[in-house]
Amino acid sequence: MLTDARGMIWVDARGLPPQVVGDRTFALAGEHGCTAARVGVARTAVVAAVAATVGHRPVMIVPPGGERAFLAPYPLRMLADAAPLPPSPRLDAALADVGIERCGELAALTLEEIEVRFGAEGVDFWRLARAQDRRRIFPPASRTLPSASLAWEEYALRDVERLAFVVNRLAGTVCTELQSWGEGARGMTLAFTLTNRTTIERRVRSSRETANRATWTRLLRAELERLALRGAVSGLALHVDAVGEVETPQGDLFDRGLQTARAVEEALSRLLDDGQATVVGLTTSAHPRPERRAQWGARPLADVLREETVGRPQTPPTLALQLVPAPRPVAVKTTPRRDHYAPTTYRERGRGQSPDVELLTAAGPDRISGGAEIGEPYVRDYFQCVTAEGMLVLLYHDVIAEQWYLHGWWD
Repeated sequence: MLTDARGMIWVDARGLPPQVVGDRTFALAGEHGCTAARVGVARTAVVAAVAATVGHRPVMIVPPGGERAFLAPYPLRMLADAAPLPPSPRLDAALADVGIERCGELAALTLEEIEVRFGAEGVDFWRLARAQDRRRIFPPASRTLPSASLAWEEYALRDVERLAFVVNRLAGTVCTELQSWGEGARGMTLAFTLTNRTTIERRVRSSRETANRATWTRLLRAELERLALRGAVSGLALHVDAVGEVETPQGDLFDRGLQTARAVEEALSRLLDDGQATVVGLTTSAHPRPERRAQWGARPLADVLREETVGRPQTPPTLALQLVPAPRPVAVKTTPRRDHYAPTTYRERGRGQSPDVELLTAAGPDRISGGAEIGEPYVRDYFQCVTAEGMLVLLYHDVIAEQWYLHGWWD
């Protein structure tokens, strides 16, 4: 605990329950005669400082992942009061000139826009508006990484099952300490002490930082079964090689709700650790044919999760083009225009007595062609059409085959 020049008291609550820390801090302030105390709890210092000053309730806790949204409605003057250094008069005037008054308005700008107009000081203030506070109120704690060991002298073990029982005990002790620090291990070392006084060490790695006991027990058991020991074991030791913060995803790879995020992430990690699956990510190219623009390729799980859960800018909702697996042939009625024919209605083939779909507008044609150099020539005229029901659909005319296709729609 320490106090800064403004009289604000800072408490290091890393690895502790936020609500418990907030309530206890408020109670301690009252016991020392501070009846008007306000407590703010957040992952970053600037958000905690603002939360402690807004005064909506005695203890305000900002949930992880909600820091930027929390700051958005508050005026910049509150951010300036909580900043390590207040903005200069020049920066205040520059922000006022463009009408930026609230944190959300400043955070919505891009880094390039901030650099060009407001310079380096503006970038630092912009990062605070996005809840990206790099300062450390408390220096990193210096400590020994978690470890556990067990030795016996009356007997020696060779049986894998009995050794696995000991390993499970050691993993439980280590994972409990990791969880108390709010951290996860990326790698551990399992050391065997043999009766001939030699030691064998085996490093075990996980695909992601985790303090899950079941995960580490499974990985350590797999390593134990692969190991051919040359003697009986008289002792086991387990120690963590490297730790990292356990991230909590704000979203999910498959379900946009948060109910199954952790289960999905752990299931994918287990498949990767067992060598039974490959995580793929989507990359796009500038290929003229829409069905060839998106390509799936192997990607590290951490990269895919990071793109899905953090660092994604807040942008207004937009329509997304949904391509059908294979373009569907359609019967189209057209009307002549100055130099082409535009579709007016279409009906999908092979779908019974499907009615004609009326098209209110048809923007196009956008012609693409190519493929002659590889023996697969194509010439397509694309039309972006709006149906009478208000759906935006993508039709194209295969000029070579003289056939119309429905390629997708926007939703």
